[in-house]
Amino acid sequence: MEILTNAVFENYRNRYNRILTTFYPSIGSTGLQERNLTVNFAEAYKDAFPNRDVLSWYELQFSKKEADQDDKNEQPGAADFIDEKKNNHLDCIIIDKTEKNLFVIESKRFTNTTGKSNAITKDIIRIKQFAKDIEKDKRFAKLDWLENFSIYGVILADVWTENKKKQEVLDSFKNEKYFSDKTDLTCDEYIYNTIVFDKDNIDCGSDYALLTFVWKIR
Repeated sequence: MEILTNAVFENYRNRYNRILTTFYPSIGSTGLQERNLTVNFAEAYKDAFPNRDVLSWYELQFSKKEADQDDKNEQPGAADFIDEKKNNHLDCIIIDKTEKNLFVIESKRFTNTTGKSNAITKDIIRIKQFAKDIEKDKRFAKLDWLENFSIYGVILADVWTENKKKQEVLDSFKNEKYFSDKTDLTCDEYIYNTIVFDKDNIDCGSDYALLTFVWKIR
């Protein structure tokens, strides 16, 4: 999968490196807010392709009535969080109009490995549901080219390796195994990317890693 070149991830690394080697943008052990994952990734993508027509939007709202029977059969648990009354949202979308690619992005901090794993499973279902229904969404009616777009799901995450379980999360991304047991995710085209910042270089108590998983939905 070549839709995300090394330049995107190098830009992503550099944006974080400039911050973390300049100052620690948090207080104590509260960590870094996950919104920074989506913002820096989207800007890294734009910087990598300055001559393309690329736009992004954060906290994209969407809602849907309880999933129909086909949705429930295809994506168990979808109705648990896709609710017309809820303020459902996606963390970010990137639309590359030049290359006809749409990236649907959710982000997570691995503050709790088990809890966040369950949350990522729900994120995957949410992304797939949005991709399935996007052509019915009237907000995208002006995008008459949408049917010709490729759609990709993106999971952005970060982790501090201060304990064994969090180190195991990092290792599973490095070994491209983390999503192998996700029954809600079946895909032939995907990429993993791992960026690690050594604790000594960023003057912290443990290493810090940016974790990315991208898969082609259609």
